[in-house]
Amino acid sequence: MLNSKQNEAKKELFGEYPDLVNVKDLMQMLRIGKTLAYKILKDKRLKFYNINGTYLITKESILELLSECEVGR
Repeated sequence: MLNSKQNEAKKELFGEYPDLVNVKDLMQMLRIGKTLAYKILKDKRLKFYNINGTYLITKESILELLSECEVGR
């Protein structure tokens, strides 16, 4: 589990992004390709909304995913 300093650091890391991001932003944030980005969405590892074919992903769920990855090291 993240302590408050680690949590704040992660929020600052993505501070320039809005609370809901699109797939292109997700790819930039995680430095991943399109195929992996859509696989993560398909596997429902992130909370997202699909509005008229556009995925909007919550920044909070991206931070949670990163936290899970750190714990799994």
